[in-house]
Formats: sequence, structure tokens, C-alpha cells
Amino acid sequence: YVNGGERDLKINSTQADFRAVANSFHNEFFGEHPDNALFVNLVKCLLAKIYDERTTKRGKEYTFQVKYRNGRPEKSLVIFETVNELYKEAYSRYIEKGVSPDEIDPKEFSKEKVKSAVQALESLSITKGAALHGDVIGAFFEEILRSGFKQDKGMYFTHSNLVRFIIEALDL
Repeated sequence: YVNGGERDLKINSTQADFRAVANSFHNEFFGEHPDNALFVNLVKCLLAKIYDERTTKRGKEYTFQVKYRNGRPEKSLVIFETVNELYKEAYSRYIEKGVSPDEIDPKEFSKEKVKSAVQALESLSITKGAALHGDVIGAFFEEILRSGFKQDKGMYFTHSNLVRFIIEALDL
């Protein structure tokens, strides 16, 4: 995928697209037992993706993707290391400068899971999709949490329409 190229990210990604990816993640990653460590490491991958989308110059290849050499996909280790580097740069830029962040932990979120996350998200634009279709990343997390965490633990989200109403009523 190349920024502005013939094969660019899908910018018309809807909340339904991201919910479908989240649902596949739930089945693949969280299936039998939802785990906070899995969730935290998945968030690190998403931060790396957002950073890559925002910093890749027009005409350049995105880094957050599975690249092919001689018809073969990159190995999981290479993708894992690439995403970890993107995450560290993103952390430094968006969260806290000069601090070395915890990396994606291969014991908690395997190299294969990182590759799988990259494959599922590489074609979708999170940043442009959000600009066109509202809170796509919110829909993504809501689906993961709905399917994997909160209902299993007796927790429920307040519907976003109700949240908006309360915020407007309180004039926040």
C-alpha cells in the first residue's frame, strides 16, 4: 500500500468494517478467555498503525503492512519488529517524549498475532475513515469490549447517543 498511490488504503472504511475486524479479533485472539494483556498489546498495534498513516509521506509505502519478496510474505518476526518500532515512535510522539515505552510483549501477544493484526488492518485507513464516517476506532473498541470483556464480566457500555445527550445537557 502506497500513500496516494494506485493501491492506497481504503478511506471509505465504515464503522461496520471496523466492527467486522474487531469481531474477527475477538474470535482469533480473545476466543476462550479475554485477557487485558492481549488488549493492551492490540492497542499498541493500533497506535503504530495510526502513527504510520499520519507520518507516511505521499508516494511512499506504508510501513504497517505485510510486504512480499519473491511472492512470499515477510516473516512474523520481521513484521513484529517493524510494528514495535512504529509503536515506540508513536509513543514518543503522541504519549510521552523521551520515555522508553513497554514494547509489544511476544509472550503476551505473539509475533504471529501481530502479523495477523497487521493483515486484518493494513488495507483500512483508521485516520481517514474516522474523518469520513465518525468514530471508527470507537466502534472497533466497543465491539472488542462488547464481545470479549464487559458482558462476560457483567459490565456494559452506556450507548453513545445517551452519552452525547448527557454531555449536551450538562453543557460540557
